Amino acid sequence: MLVGTVRVLTTARGEGRRIFTDLGAAEYRYELSINEVVGDEQSAARSSYRLPITMSDAVRARAEHLLVDGQRIALLGPLGMEEYYDQRFQRDAYDAGRRTWDIRIDVLGVQEIGDDVPDMAWVQLEGEVVDRARIYARQYGDRRTLVEHYAGVTLRYREVLAGAYGMAVRPVVKSIPVEVLVTAEEEVIPNSDALLRPGNKVRIEGRLSPATFRLPRAALEDATVQTALERTRAQFETRNADLSQRAEAARQQRQAAQERAQREGRQATQAPASRQQPLNAEALERQIARAQQRLLTGRRVRVEVGYIELLHGTAATRDERSRLLAEADERRRTRPARRPAAPPLPDSELRAEAQDRDTVEAMLLAEGEDDGDAGTDESTPAPAEAEPPSSPPGPLRPRRARPPRSTDPGDEPMAL
Repeated sequence: MLVGTVRVLTTARGEGRRIFTDLGAAEYRYELSINEVVGDEQSAARSSYRLPITMSDAVRARAEHLLVDGQRIALLGPLGMEEYYDQRFQRDAYDAGRRTWDIRIDVLGVQEIGDDVPDMAWVQLEGEVVDRARIYARQYGDRRTLVEHYAGVTLRYREVLAGAYGMAVRPVVKSIPVEVLVTAEEEVIPNSDALLRPGNKVRIEGRLSPATFRLPRAALEDATVQTALERTRAQFETRNADLSQRAEAARQQRQAAQERAQREGRQATQAPASRQQPLNAEALERQIARAQQRLLTGRRVRVEVGYIELLHGTAATRDERSRLLAEADERRRTRPARRPAAPPLPDSELRAEAQDRDTVEAMLLAEGEDDGDAGTDESTPAPAEAEPPSSPPGPLRPRRARPPRSTDPGDEPMAL
């Protein structure tokens, strides 16, 4: 359940912005501004953010009178993990982009809410832990030692839901990644050890928390990411060069108009200056750097767990939790070993020479075997085998040895 203030996204013509899914369904886009305040008598914490919301045609038709700018509403529906491809990382026209994911809510109901209900992003899930916990370290403050650890697991829930008509039912299987704050000394969130053992069935309550993230260092070395960064630089440089050419053409036109006005003895009219002016080298580099930073920075919605109830299974022990955190710290301190660079291939000319030598050697060996089958004189010493020439390393293309030609003069190829 999400409670906040709705903002309608519109096109340039003032119509509601919509997208079409791969199956042809139309979905309208909105944004929900949430100003959440949590706390007690001693302390409080505030978080403000906007969540992108998509709504189907049927839901929008029922609640169109509530979907206006500034209206406080409550959205109800199940959560789901949406996988999509980031088109900013397309390598060519046939590439879908970089595969990524995010958590979204399938809006099934829209209700008007009063001022007595605060803003919130409340989540309740019940499912099975399907994987081993992954430890994420997040730094708080200016010191590298101020690090908090979050354990991330995936909850899978399966339900058999009744159909809209008839006796048929529909099985629904979904998986949602969740995170919980953990420490080696104690359980910060009660019963959080129940999430650290795969196979446990739990019921949790928490909140949605959007967060920004940066692509890891390993992803920066990917050819797809490097191509996207270079394409971004090329787009800005090309656009700035076009603006420079337009500005130079406009300057020449103004100068020609002034000279013509002076010859005719009248006052030249000033043409309106263009809004977009070319940037100097320093300003262009700053703009390119900001665009590349936006490309490397993403936004993702997380599910922060605040209540855990163990329904089936056994919670992890304190030693298992401490060992899990220690292994994560050891992996973070140890840099991954880089793969050795592949040896360079030999030059094409050297490779062709080596292939020719191997072909000649194979033909000589084949002729020697044929002579040996025909019979040799034991009194005649066999010629010393020639030392094969050395060939450069690298992949060589094998060639088939030619069969010996027939000595019969009447043996001619068959006419086709």
